[in-house]
Order: sequence, then structure tokens, then C-alpha cells
Amino acid sequence: MRILVIGVGNPIPSFILRRLRALSKAGIELTITIENYQRVEDLPKAEFIRIGGSLSLIHQFFAFVRALLSPFLFFRLMSLQSELKFIQRLKWAVLYFPLVRVKTPDVVHFQWLASIPEYSWLRNYFSCPFMGSARGSQLTVYPNTRFSSKEKIEKAIQRADYIHCVSKDMALACERLGANTEKLIVNYNGISLTRFTPSHTTRLESATLRLISIGALIWRKGYVFQLQIIKELKDLGHSVTLNIIGSGSDEMGLRYTAHRLGIEGQVVFEGQQKEEHILVRLQSSDLYLSASAAEGLPNTLVEAAACGLPIVAFQCEGVNEVIEENRTGYIVDFGDIKEAAQKIVQLKDANKRAAMGQLAREKIEKEFDEAQWVRKMIDVYKDVSAKKKKNK
Repeated sequence: MRILVIGVGNPIPSFILRRLRALSKAGIELTITIENYQRVEDLPKAEFIRIGGSLSLIHQFFAFVRALLSPFLFFRLMSLQSELKFIQRLKWAVLYFPLVRVKTPDVVHFQWLASIPEYSWLRNYFSCPFMGSARGSQLTVYPNTRFSSKEKIEKAIQRADYIHCVSKDMALACERLGANTEKLIVNYNGISLTRFTPSHTTRLESATLRLISIGALIWRKGYVFQLQIIKELKDLGHSVTLNIIGSGSDEMGLRYTAHRLGIEGQVVFEGQQKEEHILVRLQSSDLYLSASAAEGLPNTLVEAAACGLPIVAFQCEGVNEVIEENRTGYIVDFGDIKEAAQKIVQLKDANKRAAMGQLAREKIEKEFDEAQWVRKMIDVYKDVSAKKKKNK
């Protein structure tokens, strides 16, 4: 089984990289497109094709010479952009030529659904199913804030043969944007149950409740709300700390907001960290806090639950699929600072935290085992490929 993977990102997000590694380990032949000059990840069995990013003039020249070694393929590619001026068409064909030389895949899997229209021309070369992943803000935020984005994602939905939805909520979002339900395939990212585990040592009890949150420091992760929750808890006389792991464009603003709220002593910005550090932090924390405005399915919630942490989260996509209300955590209406603080206060009870954390771990074991979802995805690849061949 050979899969052509397009649009992994630079750098490749951890949740996509984990899936690629698991597929490769399971014997799937992967051809992965990356940008020029992008670092190649540790995927020894995968083939990497560089097609994106800017090229220097000397690199463009050598790329053109290589293309001329296969003139039929190259000029066929140029003919697909007849509306462009000759020089533009030439540059476009040089850029994408490495892609048309790859061995014919069984499935082309676009890691971000919205990129499918850009590559529709590939159907002239590969008569296999096109699958796009519906992951989050492309389906929720952008269509509701930019009209052009709504048109783009609707076009992508129509041109996809199948849509991989990372949660049931993403499947519903696709339906609202016009997707035929027969196209939709829900397949969770899952998690390694042997890597993300509760601490093997007893957590040291503390008078201070230790909260943790992980993710890019961008507006839709809702860190401003988290700071307000910590302020509310402090004003109520509760001793809490919040460790935030991640980096992003909002970091300076968030640091200053913490200063203005007078909670610098309660909030620690740890910056970007390796998975090993994140795992240690999860295992030594008391509960996980999330205030996201939009998600696909929050992978950090799955990681936290796998480590035996109860979760307090604002309602958004995928949260209901990870948290069982009053059993493994609490789901609060979006933006309700006081209610979130009250739920955290309830979790000051160590016995309650332990009971919820154990149930959280059990839920992840049953429903989010990475190995199980990888096997199911491979079955999907085989099934959609077989259907395509049968209908030829």
C-alpha cells in the first residue's frame, strides 16, 4: 500500500508526525511532500519529495534541466496551466515537476482539506482516491470569518473523494458545509498508551493546585481566559499555579496581561518544549486546563487524560469526545470564567482528582489507542483504493 502525503506543514506538527511514523512502522509506503530546505524528519522508510518554498536562481536552473530529461512529462504538466503566461507556466511546472514523477500511489492524502483545489490537476496523473483531513479552524473559524475561505473549503469538500475527520464534530462541520455523509470517515489521531501514562511514582501532595496547559500561544487557544480564571481563583483565596507550555505570536501580550492581572507569581510560561519534558510536566500536575475557542479534537486533552489528569475545558469541537462530564472532568460554557474556577475548586479534593484521573485514563485506553486507529486508517486506505479500482 502506497500513500502520497501532501501538505504536512513546516515544521510537521507532532500529531501528523506521530501518525506518519505509525503508518510507516505498520509497513505503509509513504511518499511525503515537504518544502525546499525543510528538515527531513526521522522516517527512514519514507520517500521525501521537495516541491514547496522558494528556490534560488541556481536551484531553479538545475530543476529545469532535470525536468527536461523527461520532456513528455514536463510539457504535459505545462499544458495544464494554459491560462498562465509562458514564464509563469514554466516556473509552475518546474516547481511541481518532482511530484508527477513519483510512483503511482494507491491514495493521495492531503493533510489539510483546504489544499485539495490547489492540486486538482494531479488527477491527470493519478487515478486514485483523493482524501483530505478535516482538522479544525479551516472548517470552523475561517468559513465564519472570511467569505473567501468558506468558498475555498466548500470547493475542497466537493473535490475530495473522501474526508478524514479527526473527530465527530469535524464530520458535523463538514456536513454543514455541504459534504455528503458517504464521504466522511472519522478516525481519531489516538495516542501511544505506553508512552503517555500516569506517573509511576506517587504525586507529592501540595497545598497549591498545579494546573497545566499546552499549545501554541495564539488567540484561538484562549489563554487570555485561562489567565482570567487564575485571577478569579487567586481573588477567591485559592493557591494555584498554571504552567503554560508552548510558543507563539501572543506570548508578549499574554505575559503583559498576567502582569496587569497581578498573577505573575502564579503563571509560568515555559516556552516550546520537547515531548519528554511535556510528559514529565503532565505526570507531575494535578489537572489540565483548556479554554480554546476552536479545535478539531484537542490532542493535548487526550495526552493529559492518558496521563491520568482530570480536565476542565471550555466547550468546543472534540471536547465532548474526550471528556465525560462529571466523570473524567468538566465542560464549561465558552467564556464562563466563574464556572470554570468553581469546577477547579471542586478538584482541590485529591481523592476526587485521583478518581476522575483514573476514569480519564480508562476512557483513553478504550477509545484513543493509537495502534487501533492506525489499523483502522490502513483498512480505510485499502477499502477506498479497492473501490476506485473496481469502478474504473
